[in-house]
Amino acid sequence: MGAWQEAESPALTGEAQAAFNKATAGFVGVDYVPVALLSTQTVAGTNYRILCEATVVYPGAEMHYAVVDVYESLEGNANIISATDGYVS
Repeated sequence: MGAWQEAESPALTGEAQAAFNKATAGFVGVDYVPVALLSTQTVAGTNYRILCEATVVYPGAEMHYAVVDVYESLEGNANIISATDGYVS
C-alpha cells in the first residue's frame, strides 16, 4: 500500500479506463487519448499513471505525449491530479 506498482501489462484495465473516462468527462483545452497504463498506486482509493496522446484543442495543434495521473476515490469519484507533458521522449 502506498508504493507505485508497475503495470503487469500496458493495456488499460477496465478499472483504469473507467476512472480515466470519469476524470476527463467534460474536460476542455486538451484532448487526452490513453495509450498505456504505466503504474498504479493504492491509497485511500487508487491512483493510475497513464501515458496519453495529448493534443491542445486549437487549429493545427500537434500531438505530443503526456503522463496523466488519475485518482479514483473509494466512493468512485475520479479526477486528474497531474498531467506532465514532455515526460516521454
